[in-house]
Amino acid sequence: MARIRLFMSGRVIMNRYLIVEAIRYVVLAAIGFQAAVSLVTVIVGWVIIEYNEWGIYPEPSNFLEKGQNLIMYGFAGFAIYTYRKAEQEFSNGFVRKAVHLLAFIALMIVGGIIYYAMYGTLKFVFY
Repeated sequence: MARIRLFMSGRVIMNRYLIVEAIRYVVLAAIGFQAAVSLVTVIVGWVIIEYNEWGIYPEPSNFLEKGQNLIMYGFAGFAIYTYRKAEQEFSNGFVRKAVHLLAFIALMIVGGIIYYAMYGTLKFVFY
């Protein structure tokens, strides 16, 4: 009986470890994808923004269009938002690139803080 309890106890610990690691990798993938799209936007500029906006419906009328908008904004929302804000505020192209680059650096810093705070909290709760 003691052997069965030990096995079950180890299994629960393994499941907790897998939950923490799965959440960790999902958060890393989301932050990494936002950072990658933002970096490509810094390098390429309006080309990638127009490419992403082709997949966004201005006024979605049904559930599928709204779902596609959610996915597109989820993948490239930060890059589109910062690029459009810099485009509205500054007329000089070099300054727009610099502002978008600073926003990219801020994304990396905030993303790192969020990742380590989330991972530390998960380790505290599950371990």
